[in-house]
Amino acid sequence: NRNFLHEGMGFFFCLDLVGRVAPEALLINQHVGPAFRFSGRQRDAMLDTLRERTRLLQELLPWDDPNFGIDEGWARFYPYATEVRPGESVRLSLRLQNHSPKEQTFAVKPRLPAGWTLTAVDPALIGIPPREERAVELAFAVPANAPAGIRLVTADISWDDWDLREWTEAMVTVVSD
Repeated sequence: NRNFLHEGMGFFFCLDLVGRVAPEALLINQHVGPAFRFSGRQRDAMLDTLRERTRLLQELLPWDDPNFGIDEGWARFYPYATEVRPGESVRLSLRLQNHSPKEQTFAVKPRLPAGWTLTAVDPALIGIPPREERAVELAFAVPANAPAGIRLVTADISWDDWDLREWTEAMVTVVSD
């Protein structure tokens, strides 16, 4: 669940949608037995609580937007896990969500297991508009003599004053014949 603390997104979006589209509709939640509805006062109280949560997290966290601190998926490899045979190539996508209120230019530096060869990083520098997601495509070759087993591919991510080493990872399983 990636419920961002941006107005118009995540919980804010859901509460606004319920209030605008179906204020009298019954809601069904798999974790709550009976159907229910929120009154206007309840929705307003939840929105006030979300705004206060945002304010407190902004004070607590060092980033220019608290969502960098609560969204563990803002930088992630896709797929997270993949299999490869020795001597083959692998393609991964590094997806980056810019939670910042301004455009940021992110630098990506993949870190591969010893002996593996990076064949593409497209692009290594990527400008991402505020509140949007973009992807960096990676390709690398696994040596023909790579032993079977699980290996980690990580990536350093930097922008502005931030230099986050090995911030995200993917699991690559080398399988033998």
